[in-house]
Amino acid sequence: MIDKLYCLQSDITNYSSFIQDYPDGEESIMGRSRDQKWRRFGDNYVGIILELHPNDFGNKNYKFDFSSFLSPFMVFSEGALVSLSDILSSRGQILPVKTESKRKKFVGYYPTNPLSECFDRKNSVYREYPNGLMIEKPVLIKSNIT
Repeated sequence: MIDKLYCLQSDITNYSSFIQDYPDGEESIMGRSRDQKWRRFGDNYVGIILELHPNDFGNKNYKFDFSSFLSPFMVFSEGALVSLSDILSSRGQILPVKTESKRKKFVGYYPTNPLSECFDRKNSVYREYPNGLMIEKPVLIKSNIT
């Protein structure tokens, strides 16, 4: 059983985040990630182009290490990836991304080991959609997390 559960969140009020720059007719990385249904991307994956989105005060900078704006596809700085590699490397796929940052490097991360039989439907707040759930307040069954 796992003793600690970490929740990573982006602070888009105070920090910038990434959005995807993709041509008309191409599906976004968010949609493509959902379509993967937690399976690894194949050899045909091409690094996506990320555009810096300003924070709530209109400022743009690369002073952040994590962006979840494109969830379930996430973006980590290489420094954050190194710090979290013992957790992330065995639980997902690290993928290339392209940014305009000259100094700081970023990578994409797609989780490939979803939890199963852990979601407490009775005590969680969520809505059901044809392609899955929109979870507003998750409650997990601790004894089922391995």
